[in-house]
Amino acid sequence: MKFSIIGPSGYIAKRHLAAIERLESPSIYSYLDLQDSDFPVKTKKSKFFSDQEEFLQDLEINPVNFLVICSPNHLHFNQILRSVEAGIPVICEKPICITCEDLEVLNSLPDDKRDLIHSIMQLRLHPVASQIKDLISSNQASINANIQFLTRRDDAYKKSWKVKQKFSGGILFNLGVHYFDLLFNAMGLPLDSKVETLNDFTAKGVTRFSRGQLNWFFSIDDQHLTSSQDTIREFSIDNTTIDFSSVSDDLHYLNYLEIINNNQFKFKEMYNVHQYIANLYKYV
Repeated sequence: MKFSIIGPSGYIAKRHLAAIERLESPSIYSYLDLQDSDFPVKTKKSKFFSDQEEFLQDLEINPVNFLVICSPNHLHFNQILRSVEAGIPVICEKPICITCEDLEVLNSLPDDKRDLIHSIMQLRLHPVASQIKDLISSNQASINANIQFLTRRDDAYKKSWKVKQKFSGGILFNLGVHYFDLLFNAMGLPLDSKVETLNDFTAKGVTRFSRGQLNWFFSIDDQHLTSSQDTIREFSIDNTTIDFSSVSDDLHYLNYLEIINNNQFKFKEMYNVHQYIANLYKYV
């Protein structure tokens, strides 16, 4: 199976490349990055590009089975659009895009083009995903869910594009999208929201569903942690704690298998959660 990849030297690309390496007979046809580097699956025949237009034009002439996108978030939309217009399937690190306008452009594509867009949403494959659904379906009363994800980031991270909403989509796309996605799958679409705090470092609010509500708190601000704490990740439904401590790199590999073998994790499955988060930033 032949892949091309954008951003193989980035942090998240390591998980994608580890997943690709475990597939049957994988190869990297080409890659786009700021500078050349060594990485798994790369061979002497793999073609390096530092110019995006040259890279994409080459793919239009020499299509691959999948283009893997691990670039900064604000670049995803145009890279996805060019790829699917050329008929090349995409596996994109989340988020697919970060604005309502870009999301609607992709949503308006013909079905055969839109269905070429796949995203990584690996927590759906975590064993606790089914536990969450079971807890909610077995409880006939109103559900009260809570997610608190507080973690440290170094100064370099806090000065990078990753904390700027116009480049990354914001902290809700960086830290929150997986948890909203799990609750949307279990509880249906949200009815409304109340946002208490939404800035580069912290997001706090409430999302209401017909079955109950999700109270959420995400932060990379050190003031929310003690000196002995690096991360607090707590997720509960009513009085039951959901343990995500065993998150494994295997989930990216399993996500790839679901995309390649079962054509899952397509754009239409991701539309609602992307629209919800993008709208929070647009209207708050």
